[in-house]
Amino acid sequence: MLVECHASTLSSWFWCGRKAVEQLHGVYPKWKSGALVRGGEVHGWLEGRPKGERERELAGRLESFKVASKFREGRFFHRVFQDFDVYGAVDDFVLESPDLFRIIEHKTIARPERAVKKWYVSPYVFQVQLYCWILEPTLKELGLKLAWEHFLYWHDSASALPAHCPTCQQLIPCTVVQPDGVGVERQLEVIRRAYSDPKEIVYPTIAWKCERCDEIYREKCPRGNAVLG
Repeated sequence: MLVECHASTLSSWFWCGRKAVEQLHGVYPKWKSGALVRGGEVHGWLEGRPKGERERELAGRLESFKVASKFREGRFFHRVFQDFDVYGAVDDFVLESPDLFRIIEHKTIARPERAVKKWYVSPYVFQVQLYCWILEPTLKELGLKLAWEHFLYWHDSASALPAHCPTCQQLIPCTVVQPDGVGVERQLEVIRRAYSDPKEIVYPTIAWKCERCDEIYREKCPRGNAVLG
């Protein structure tokens, strides 16, 4: 039986393995953060972004490859890896040259200075790499190929505007992500093992992650309870 896995859940492994596994088992918090609200505003703008004729035509063709989720609203691209059915929906894309497909992802951030920290950025980088992996067979079928670089842009979670450094006030540069299909499948195998065997879960080494963790995860987590006493 296939396990429906969303890219956003799988990428959270790089924040906390326990959280990722709990979400794979269907455990989600009920509250909606301000960042999610602002993220919705950004995505609303993206849906209305002016697109060229070729981009509009391709967007229409891509829709036929999407499937409905059993757990979330909307339709998603997907690709199967062993017993994981991996779902994902890119924020945006641009079509460059005759056949080059570049993914454009947008994220909100409360503390823009963290956008240059590997421990903060790594979940989002993996999410974009998952999108590349999911889409590669579809693009090949359409006679297209993935660009070698994809772009992740940062928006202030308070305003949804492009994020600026609070110290120097300069625009936070986009994060450049390169596809890594082999690395993605290797990481999916790691997460599969943890999904089946909790002893394989990798926990955060940063204590404050446990302190700020949602109670719905913390109460199920032996490490979180140990850190907080």
